[in-house]
Amino acid sequence: MASRKVHNYIAKLLTNQSMSKIDEVNRKIDEPYKWLGRYHRTINHSRDAGKMDSVMITKGDPDKEILRQIHIYVDERPELGRMLEAYLLLKKRKR
Repeated sequence: MASRKVHNYIAKLLTNQSMSKIDEVNRKIDEPYKWLGRYHRTINHSRDAGKMDSVMITKGDPDKEILRQIHIYVDERPELGRMLEAYLLLKKRKR
């Protein structure tokens, strides 16, 4: 799956939100990874904006809800995450 770095990169490209807000949302979404490992997507990865996990992450902020939906979209498409991981690695090497 995509790293938080990739999630942050995509969200920044699509929304131009502050990196602190982007990272906060992505960190909160994947926080259960500490306890559940690869099964963490059973929590905080619902598309339904009315579910408790969404409300706890976004606190009613529509910008954070958009960031949350982008995170879920990327997680549902592992090939996108892998392509962007490779792109960021190549970009870093060219510096």
